[in-house]
Amino acid sequence: GRISGYPDGTFRPNQKITRAEAAKILNSVFERAVYEAGLDGVHADVKHFADLDKGAWYYYDMVEATNSHHFVRQDAQKVDENWKRVDK
Repeated sequence: GRISGYPDGTFRPNQKITRAEAAKILNSVFERAVYEAGLDGVHADVKHFADLDKGAWYYYDMVEATNSHHFVRQDAQKVDENWKRVDK
């Protein structure tokens, strides 16, 4: 269940892995996840990249993977995080 393929249901094992795919896999392995609600209060401190589209399927995986931060789990039984502080 760590690797599920693309939102359209395809899986592309013969293609070179992208940074977005690597971030998705590593976040899954390390049980890390953040979404819009989990970033309340820290938006100004989150690193942004010119080539990172907020509408892309990998947006929150890249945010998770590229920002050092402190968090609490939204629910003890899930991996979704509420960020408390972004390290600079």
